[in-house]
Amino acid sequence: MNLFKRLVIIMYLCVFLLIGGMLIRISLHLFPHENITEYLNYAAANPNIKWGIGIAGALIVLIGIVFTKTNLGNIKGQKAVAFKNPDGQVMVSVNAIEDYLRSIVKGMPQIKDVRLTVTASEGGLSVTIRATLLSDQRIPEVTQEIQSKIKARLSELLGIKGTINVRIYVSDLIIPKKPEIVSDQQPNSLKA
Repeated sequence: MNLFKRLVIIMYLCVFLLIGGMLIRISLHLFPHENITEYLNYAAANPNIKWGIGIAGALIVLIGIVFTKTNLGNIKGQKAVAFKNPDGQVMVSVNAIEDYLRSIVKGMPQIKDVRLTVTASEGGLSVTIRATLLSDQRIPEVTQEIQSKIKARLSELLGIKGTINVRIYVSDLIIPKKPEIVSDQQPNSLKA
């Protein structure tokens, strides 16, 4: 969560706590009604206070609109790959494509761990893979196999005729563990 969102959340929390606390005090008669009227009359009579209240209210409304628009934009703006069938339009979410590709790549024995992101644009798809590979493999051959497999599966799955760009970042190399050799012979101390 970025700094702007945190500040807006804290500001709204303070405003709502203040308003909620005032309403509770009024309902429990802890804040005399005469004082409320007196404060409102004082604020209405003083032009500096009126301007301050007006600016504070406008800022709260403006920040609320921007905050809501950015958050709803993130929810509504979830990317998808769309194509048309004879019976209508089909949309496949980028998250579904990422999960599908992750399962394909994780099934490859040369790969220990993988993180990937898919970006959809009008020009095609861009796949960025961060992978941990086993060090006993040749990196150019393994990455070429991954790229070919991803491109083939995406073309087959989605029927994409546009560009599919697959970038691989090898983030770590791991030395594979050698299997232990188990002997069928019993130690001398166990022989009768």
